[in-house]
Amino acid sequence: MLYKNAALHFGTAALIFLLWRAADVWYTGSRHALASGLSVTLAALVGIIWATVIHEWLHLVGARLAGAQVTAAKRYTLLVYDYDFASNSLGQFNVMSVAGQLGSWIAVLLLAWLVPADNPGRAMLAAGAIGSAIFAAGVELPPLLRAQRSGDPFAELSKITPKVLGASAAAAIAVAYIAWKLRYG
Repeated sequence: MLYKNAALHFGTAALIFLLWRAADVWYTGSRHALASGLSVTLAALVGIIWATVIHEWLHLVGARLAGAQVTAAKRYTLLVYDYDFASNSLGQFNVMSVAGQLGSWIAVLLLAWLVPADNPGRAMLAAGAIGSAIFAAGVELPPLLRAQRSGDPFAELSKITPKVLGASAAAAIAVAYIAWKLRYG
């Protein structure tokens, strides 16, 4: 199932990238307002999806590098593995957690480096990834930090509420918008 999830995740990311690229070509050739809006919207999705996919897969890489006990998900899901909290140490949890965070920022750096911010949609690629990284940090870093004191990562992750998700989403949108404005202006 791991390979099927990989195909689904990276295939979806590639498909949305190709749809954005078509809108980007349309905008570049026409400078039409509708093309610009479509390009910016799809670019935000590309940034979000690529950052999320890399984030999740690097969680798995981190878990495996730390020697953590994980099992592949048994169905199609965003979370590609089940983490065995009872068998794994706080140190293994830390490596797994930090690896995912690094994955988000690797996606940001790759999109910013590979695609020039010379039109609104292209500038939004990295900005969308930044928003995704901010969302992931807002959701995951507080439990990671609390787990250092409590020693119980599962209990700390269980404290993620809709309010936390909403606040993280609001921060992500605001930061992504600011990043986009700074990159394209």
